[in-house]
Amino acid sequence: MIKLEEKAVHDFIEVYPRMLSPKFCMDLINYGKKVWLDSTRTGQNKMVRKKKITDDNQVMLAPNLNNLLPMELYNPLRESISKCLSMYSEKYWILQEMHPLHTFTYKFHWVKAGGGYHVWHTENMGEDSQLRQLVFHLCLNDTQEEGSLEFLNYTKQVYPKPGTITLWPSQFTHAHRGNPMKTREKFYITGWFYYYEPPSNKCGGCK
Repeated sequence: MIKLEEKAVHDFIEVYPRMLSPKFCMDLINYGKKVWLDSTRTGQNKMVRKKKITDDNQVMLAPNLNNLLPMELYNPLRESISKCLSMYSEKYWILQEMHPLHTFTYKFHWVKAGGGYHVWHTENMGEDSQLRQLVFHLCLNDTQEEGSLEFLNYTKQVYPKPGTITLWPSQFTHAHRGNPMKTREKFYITGWFYYYEPPSNKCGGCK
């Protein structure tokens, strides 16, 4: 019989609270809502979701779109996410031996009462998402214990608090869902880390 050395068990889900201030998070909410309303009214937002799977309003804030973040929002957001990646890489040091990771796309989510991401899913589920390596999730408001981020294979739920950033691997080991909002709205931003840089506008969506 092979005797395995006992080692610490990690779930590779890291939660970093208070990375951004509540006021800054509110500024992101107001900007994201405006972009979603404007792009939906003009027909630029083509993100149609199946409500049985995910019931929320989404809009991409990306360098190849018109929905570019102003510098006063982009810089603190990018710096906070990069700081979390640095702390994550210090804990899981093998990442420092691999090709550098980059993030350049931000997805704004506006979940109304009754909404949520209802099905278990991962962030790497097929050809269109196969290059995603890590995921980040930024909570923008306090939902008073509603709408937690729940992981299927781990006894862990992350309850939304403004400024909390969570990182985890994109693979099948980390299936998750966004539990329903019952009485409140929830706002958050998600994105992914890749091994490659964006082909253009390497500032990641600033103006």
